[in-house]
Amino acid sequence: MIKQGIQTNFPDERIQKWGCYFLCLVKWAQEITGEEFTIDKICAERNEAEQKGYVDDEMTVINAPALLNQLTRSNMFSTVRRQSTEPQDERYIVCLTKPGYTHFVFEKKWIESPFGGGAPINAHFRWDSLDPHRPAAAQYEVDSYRVII
Repeated sequence: MIKQGIQTNFPDERIQKWGCYFLCLVKWAQEITGEEFTIDKICAERNEAEQKGYVDDEMTVINAPALLNQLTRSNMFSTVRRQSTEPQDERYIVCLTKPGYTHFVFEKKWIESPFGGGAPINAHFRWDSLDPHRPAAAQYEVDSYRVII
């Protein structure tokens, strides 16, 4: 599993500098497929995505559904739904902003039954390609949510 904070010391400078949305899609693909994405595989996927025009040379994701299809080796995604309220979907990407910066994180939620019984609870996980405990993380505000369907 790719670890939170992978972007901070990533050997590909472009991914290190601008790769948060791309890495969120890699995490999403890993959640779906269970496949291990090594650093070499992530770099190879970036090269393929750039050749296909899914990302540009500064890691701007141009076609998220096509990129997610590439990463999952499927054809199940076709559009991005952007919304201002938290989606009910199981997986989505959160666009965070602060003056002069935009950052993306991957979120997943599910219903969990407590150990020993009781009412089901909503469980939630946020994955951040940068260190989620860095002081600057608290300075971002939610701009929008992106669900790829």
